[in-house]
Amino acid sequence: MFEARAVTGVPVTVVVDGSGEPVAQFAGVPPARRLKRAIARAGEIPGARPREL
Repeated sequence: MFEARAVTGVPVTVVVDGSGEPVAQFAGVPPARRLKRAIARAGEIPGARPREL
C-alpha cells in the first residue's frame, strides 16, 4: 500500500497486490474497514502475496 499525491494535491491511497498491480484506490485515507477489505481482496488474487510497502 502506498500514498501518492495527484497533481491536484489530494492524497490518494492505493492498495496493490503482490505483483504490484493496483487493486483498490481511495481518495484520501479510507476508513480502516474498507482498507482491510481491499487488502484481504488483494490476497485472494492467484499468485498475489500481500505485503506492506
